[in-house]
Amino acid sequence: MQSVKSLLCSSILAFFVGCNNNENGKNESQKSEISEQRIVEVVRKMLAEHPEDFVTAIDAGVQKRQQEVITKIEQNATSNQSKLFNAKLVIGDSKAPVKLALFFDPLEPVSKKFISEVMMPIAKERNDVAFFLVPVSVYGEQEGNASAPTSLLAAKATIAASFQNSQKAVDFLLKFPDIRDHTALTTTRVLQFAKEAGLDSEKLKSDIENESMQQELIAHGRIAIDIGIPLQMPVIFISTNKGLEMIPAFIKDKMDLVVDAVKANRPWQDALNNQEVSPKPTEPEGAKK
Repeated sequence: MQSVKSLLCSSILAFFVGCNNNENGKNESQKSEISEQRIVEVVRKMLAEHPEDFVTAIDAGVQKRQQEVITKIEQNATSNQSKLFNAKLVIGDSKAPVKLALFFDPLEPVSKKFISEVMMPIAKERNDVAFFLVPVSVYGEQEGNASAPTSLLAAKATIAASFQNSQKAVDFLLKFPDIRDHTALTTTRVLQFAKEAGLDSEKLKSDIENESMQQELIAHGRIAIDIGIPLQMPVIFISTNKGLEMIPAFIKDKMDLVVDAVKANRPWQDALNNQEVSPKPTEPEGAKK
C-alpha cells in the first residue's frame, strides 16, 4: 500500500504536468480555482481509500513538530543552565551529581502534585539529586475573576519564602489552593500559611511588597521566555552528559530509575524499558513578564 506521502507527491506531480499540458489557455484565477478543486479531490480520495495511512502521516507530522519544539527548548535550556542552577529555591544538595530544574506555577495542580508526591519523597530518600525550583506566574492576577486565586501573588510569596528557608518555602507553597479553587488567595491568607509553615510572616510581607521581589519574578519570566518554556506546567529539565533534557512528571519509582540512569551516563529513556515517557508540550506561548 502506498504511503500518504507518496500518494500526495505523485498526485501533485501529475497535477502540475496536467496544468502545463492542458491549461495554457486559462487565466491565473481559473488555474487557481482548478488547483484547489483538484487538491480537494486528491485529499478526499486518500481519505476514502487509505484512511489509516492518512492518520498515520498526520500523527507522524505532529510528533516530528513536537520533537523539534522539544529539541529547541532543550538547546536553549542548556545555554541558560547557569541561570537555572542559580535558583534560590533549592531542595537537596546544590552540588549533587544529578540536578533537576523545575519551572512551575505555585497554583498549577500537576506542579503541586509533582512537588509533593515525587520531588519531596525523592529529596528525603536520596542525597545524590538536587531540585532547583523556578516559580513563574502563568495564571497572573485572574483578571475579571476576583474570587479566583492569584498566581502572581503566589509566585512572589514563594520566592520571598525561599529567601528564608527552602524546606519551609515548599511546605508553605503546598498550602496554597490550586487554580481550580475559587477561594481568593489574599495576602492575609498567604501570611497565615507562612505562620503555619514556620516562616517569619512579617518579613515575608515586607519582601513581597519590595520592588526587588518584582524584579526577581520578572527575571524568572525572562529566563522562561529565553528558553521558550511552554505554558504546560510543570516543565522539568534534568542535567545529563548531553546537556539539559526535558522529562515528564514521572511518578516516584520512574524518577528513581531516571536518576540512576543519568548517574551511570546511560540514556534515561532506556531505563524505562521503552515505556511512553516523551514529554509533549504545547506550542510555547511565552511567559508573563
